[in-house]
Amino acid sequence: MKASSMALKSNLSIVGDPGAAKYALSRRDFLKLAGLFSGGALLNACRPFVSTPTTGASNEVQLVYQDWRTEWFPLMAQQMLEQFHSTHPNIRVFYVPDPVNVEERLLEDMRAGVAPDVFAACCSFFPILAQEDQTLDLRPYIEADLDQETIQDWDPVQYRALQKRDGEQYGLP
Repeated sequence: MKASSMALKSNLSIVGDPGAAKYALSRRDFLKLAGLFSGGALLNACRPFVSTPTTGASNEVQLVYQDWRTEWFPLMAQQMLEQFHSTHPNIRVFYVPDPVNVEERLLEDMRAGVAPDVFAACCSFFPILAQEDQTLDLRPYIEADLDQETIQDWDPVQYRALQKRDGEQYGLP
């Protein structure tokens, strides 16, 4: 893992935390956060504040992050998000574990407009989400905020595998 990603390892809150505040998120911080949690993180096109942050006096943003439902992962994610929240006070990330039937449920949640903003996905259902036009095109964010050195660190086949035929980049390795 690159040093820039390691610096972002952070704090996690559980959705529904009554004390949770709203936080802002720059494109650069968002891509770093997405990269931190990816094994192929997707951004949900159903959540418009990703590209249009919540307005207000403090420009605060909240993100819902969904990932593995294992015995050890939630604790690790909580520790990472605690660190992240301490260094990124404008961003509040809420962790939720994958549902048991994540492959079916994620597409249903996307269609209903209630899916998480950032999540990890893989080979069996990841491309289906993009084919159903349920993901955000990452190209503008990549061009604006991701250096070529980072992109070149990824296997080119994996990087291109997360593109649609029209070139839309719907995920990152």
